[in-house]
Amino acid sequence: MKKTILMMCSVALINFISLYSQITNGGYPESYLLRDVGARPISMAGTYSAISNEPFALFYNPAGLSFLSPRATVSSSHSLLEFGRTHTAIAWGQSFGNVGLGFGLNHFNSGSFTGRDVRGNSIGLLRNWQFEIISGFSYIINSSSFGASLKYLSNSLQGSKESAEGYGIDLGAKFDVFDLFSFGLSIQNASGALFWNTKSKEKATLPYTIRSGIAMEFGLNEESFVEQYTQNGQVQKVRIPPSRYFLLAVEGKLTQFEIGPTITIGFEAVPYEIIAFRGGVSLLGDDLGVYKAFPMTHWGAGLSIRPLPEDTPYSIFIDYSFYNDLIASSKIGHNISISFLF
Repeated sequence: MKKTILMMCSVALINFISLYSQITNGGYPESYLLRDVGARPISMAGTYSAISNEPFALFYNPAGLSFLSPRATVSSSHSLLEFGRTHTAIAWGQSFGNVGLGFGLNHFNSGSFTGRDVRGNSIGLLRNWQFEIISGFSYIINSSSFGASLKYLSNSLQGSKESAEGYGIDLGAKFDVFDLFSFGLSIQNASGALFWNTKSKEKATLPYTIRSGIAMEFGLNEESFVEQYTQNGQVQKVRIPPSRYFLLAVEGKLTQFEIGPTITIGFEAVPYEIIAFRGGVSLLGDDLGVYKAFPMTHWGAGLSIRPLPEDTPYSIFIDYSFYNDLIASSKIGHNISISFLF
């Protein structure tokens, strides 16, 4: 009888530990989707849902596609990681009147690691190869934009026969409030799942992430002029966007299963048209299971060089950022992004 009770307690304890483990790590299939993409958002600690005005808006807030340039823009992102890991992305985006369109590819490679069976015996080197293909659409009405994106997901455990395919759906909205500030809201993986080819046909539901933020731009050389229409004589004030400015943004991000939202603040300073400086840090967030102020789990900084002005036939932006990478031996990661306007 004592043995039976002891065995039942052991089984219950094991199940409890297993359940607790699932709750604390959230399962997090395709966790690379939670990594920031692009040097500009990375350097601002991911504070980007209310900004989202370049092709990388696809990975933060698809509603931002309406705020892209009418010129085709292609942006690439490459994170320099240790231990054979690679994280690269490329995205195209363009606005057509009230419509914004975008298309991108996001890829993460875990690097080689030793696979083991249930007895701990080595079964050779494995590599986790993951990527997403994403396309997005947005429509702007007056100063309000709404968007959605669809993701095709692929996960291949190279060195084994296991692989998975899945999907994800993102939704977003962005508002320009009386030309005072912009507000962004997005739900990443509002619906999404991964389907494995194992015997059990395991289905993994993707955790959702809710982003909400505001951004304010302070022009340093803002100009405007009054224009009168010849047909009806109506007078209208036309504002010329500043080429030199200071941008400040605050964002809250909550991923399913986390104990609380991560609150970040980021800035971008453009003292001259050819260069920009950026930085960002988390004000509140989780640090190894403890919710506290300034956890320093999300921070970044960087700069941008624009050797060719935006009004030239072919413009280029070169962005660099360094940020917190907990796995790296130095705890610092690096990202280089290049954007072309055609």
